[in-house]
Amino acid sequence: MLRRLILAPAAIAVALAATGCGDDLGYRFPVHPASGRVSWKGGPVKGALVRFHPVDPRALQPPKGQEGPPVSLTTETGDDGTFVMSTYFADDGVPAGDYVVTVTPLREAAGAAPEADPAVAPEDAGPHPDDLSPAQRRKPAAKPTFSKAYRDPSASPLRATVGPDGDNDFTFELDAAETKTARASATPRPAG
Repeated sequence: MLRRLILAPAAIAVALAATGCGDDLGYRFPVHPASGRVSWKGGPVKGALVRFHPVDPRALQPPKGQEGPPVSLTTETGDDGTFVMSTYFADDGVPAGDYVVTVTPLREAAGAAPEADPAVAPEDAGPHPDDLSPAQRRKPAAKPTFSKAYRDPSASPLRATVGPDGDNDFTFELDAAETKTARASATPRPAG
């Protein structure tokens, strides 16, 4: 009896190890490093959500009869406006293909209020929010300074083509207040 109690968990452990303990996430598209920089009027766009939308959404459907994890071609810009694209894991890249790119300020995406100024002591920052009426607590969301077209995949002029062997380093200049003059450029990655 004791022997069965010892062997049963051992058999289960061997079976789990043989199946990979559930690590098989199904079909995954090959991904390729892709990165870049987002700027507006020559300065970095920090704290923005960068999303690659496939021109043909069917291109990212798993083969018939297979399933895989959801594909999320999204990342965030750093303080210097740079980004590294992710699909399945942080900074792993994106599948090869043609994309429409959108850029959304994170404050707008999350509906967050502006950050507090770290140079101002909390006691000098005005009344505590609990001391204000609900109407006084509401602050208008910070308005992004670039065109809304950059946030809408059906209107964004930003494009990227990711190749398996190409220089997938992109510069997106959000230089337009209006859609018709918006542009983007892809630049080769510096050798190094």
